[in-house]
Amino acid sequence: MVLSSWYLIYLIHEERSQTQYILDIFTTHDFYIEKNILQDLDTEVEEEKIQDFDFIFDDSYQKYVDPEVPFIEKSYIPSDLRRLSWDYISDTRGDLRLRGTAAQAFENLAQDFYRDMGEKVVVVSSYRSYERQVQIKAWWCPDHLCAKAWYSEHQSGLAIDVWSASTEAYWKSSPRLMRFYEWFYENAHLYGYHNSYQNGVEIDGYAIEPWHWRYLGVELASYLREQEITFAEYYYSL
Repeated sequence: MVLSSWYLIYLIHEERSQTQYILDIFTTHDFYIEKNILQDLDTEVEEEKIQDFDFIFDDSYQKYVDPEVPFIEKSYIPSDLRRLSWDYISDTRGDLRLRGTAAQAFENLAQDFYRDMGEKVVVVSSYRSYERQVQIKAWWCPDHLCAKAWYSEHQSGLAIDVWSASTEAYWKSSPRLMRFYEWFYENAHLYGYHNSYQNGVEIDGYAIEPWHWRYLGVELASYLREQEITFAEYYYSL
């Protein structure tokens, strides 16, 4: 079929109009398209970044342990342990230690806690060696409250117990302790600390422990706080 000249002109005109219309759309929305693309890229980078942690090696600040996941080296001892400063911390034993970065972060936390609450943070436990954990388990502490030796966050030199390592019920019966817990829950992530056991044995591997806080670094601790999930939930979602 032969098209008339006028119809050919019409088609060319329409094609140019459609092309210009498409260009106008891209020009008009160029900023928004570029912005959305960048946001998508930022999201991908952020997701990649938040997952770019070492959960395996013993000396990692994000080393993961639970009742089924031990340290690589049974007798692992952190090389950078140091005693906590007593300026804003009440050390119940006088020799409590954490790894250097975690210790500094907790001392900063304790200083701000003292500023806001007018009291020192009472620390009842921190680094515990493999041998020390063996002794604790020998006292018949149940598995849902005390980790087996080789499986305890305390062996990492990154975990700390505050005020009273007792029971959830005891903490919840004390307005004073719960006031302290609420401050920690709202602020500890800013210093890189996370409450490891919030959901019970089925999810976190241990009973709920308001007193047990573990250093993960500000990025991961803040992410967990924002998402309102525990370290175990995040680890097993990867």
